[in-house]
Amino acid sequence: MSLEFREELILAAARFQGTKRNNLGLARQWLDASNPGRARINRVCTEAILLFSEGRIDEALTRVADGEKLVARLPPSELRAAQEKAWEQLRDIFEREARARQDAAIDTHPSDAQP
Repeated sequence: MSLEFREELILAAARFQGTKRNNLGLARQWLDASNPGRARINRVCTEAILLFSEGRIDEALTRVADGEKLVARLPPSELRAAQEKAWEQLRDIFEREARARQDAAIDTHPSDAQP
């Protein structure tokens, strides 16, 4: 098995544990088992998804921006266009959630409590 394929499997395991099984501890273990020195698009995506799952949306959005920069370095192609669209969708999801949380925090005040 090539090292690149192994890396992709590890990242897929991290995403699966973090999103499908909601086991963020195990997801982080899988992510830590991957090669952090490589600025790969899938690693950055996995980091963003795990940060989002942990409720760290601002940090997740920072990783999305990092991912978009990596995609921008790709040569123009259908793959790049698909990647750009995927990152845009991910950003939209994260920003919607950030707005929803902000709105929920604004709508509820201690003074609104009824005895």
